[in-house]
Amino acid sequence: MSTPRCTFHAELLTDAIETEIAPQAGVQTLDIPVRVRVSSSAAGWEMRVKSTHLTSEDGDSISHDEVKLVTAEGLLLPLHAFQMVVSDGPAGESEYAIELAVEVEDWLECTTYTGELFLGAQHPQGPRSPLQKIPIALTIRCGCAHQIENNKMYFHFADLPDTQTATANGQVSADVPVQLRLRALEGRIDELPLLRAHGDEAPDARIPLDWRLAEGGQFRRPPDGACSDEEVAAWLLHGTPGAVAYELDLSLTPAPYQAAGDYGMEVEVTLQPVL
Repeated sequence: MSTPRCTFHAELLTDAIETEIAPQAGVQTLDIPVRVRVSSSAAGWEMRVKSTHLTSEDGDSISHDEVKLVTAEGLLLPLHAFQMVVSDGPAGESEYAIELAVEVEDWLECTTYTGELFLGAQHPQGPRSPLQKIPIALTIRCGCAHQIENNKMYFHFADLPDTQTATANGQVSADVPVQLRLRALEGRIDELPLLRAHGDEAPDARIPLDWRLAEGGQFRRPPDGACSDEEVAAWLLHGTPGAVAYELDLSLTPAPYQAAGDYGMEVEVTLQPVL
């Protein structure tokens, strides 16, 4: 007697995996699952997947060991070889969403990595099914958003000596570590120059500036010495990558015999990625 053969068909519903992930190390689940529809006249079929290396035009790569299958139990299985997705599939028609992830130890270059995912689905009693493949394109995003408020600072000194402080508030959301940088458009970042003297003389008078930054309500710290100079005050935002709120303080302490007049300057605020 011959063993009856079943009818079996697996159809890929996902044409391609094209998505973005952040460049930082760790585990990131892809937001596009691989959807498969299976029709089988008998139970007992199997489905497996594996991946190629993902490579960029510059030769950088994400190893197929770092491309992972996310199981229903939350395990991460490397796809250098075929990994089981379904081991005893049911009879009839059913659909599956295969979750994938990337797990890397080092930061990724901000580029696009491409490769292929192979899917094999087979019933032991059915005809041999060819491997199906899906193109993968992962673009590494380096996005950053910044908002700042109360950034127009005004001071009025009636009596000297005196110290006054103004505070600007900001929020940063970034996929990479970033530096907050202040640069004086003219002159030094740590001195406020005299623009117009109140009197006949026009001395080269300046007021020392003291910049301080606090993240998330923590202690206020001076500019980071390794990345600051007389033209730039800079701080590494420890809350990035991620979202962080900060307070930026500016304190002025004129000299007891400070020349009367209008002092001022414009300061450029920028964010610089640290990769």
